[in-house]
Amino acid sequence: MTCGSRTADRRIWGAYLHGIFDRNNFRRWFIDLLRGQKNLAPKGKEGANYNVDKSLDELAELVRSSIDVEKIYQLMNLEP
Repeated sequence: MTCGSRTADRRIWGAYLHGIFDRNNFRRWFIDLLRGQKNLAPKGKEGANYNVDKSLDELAELVRSSIDVEKIYQLMNLEP
């Protein structure tokens, strides 16, 4: 069973691997791999610190403020 896909040139990947970028060491390795393909120097130990829950809350609020949620419920014959 296929759980992901990629383009022939391996520049675009798609998969459902929940949390794959949560670990800083994997995220850094992966970004440095991509940087190497562009002849850019690796960033090494640099990493981004972020609060996943806060980021998801902000994203959810942005989506709610950008779409008509009640209309979507109506189209799906659901109660809001």
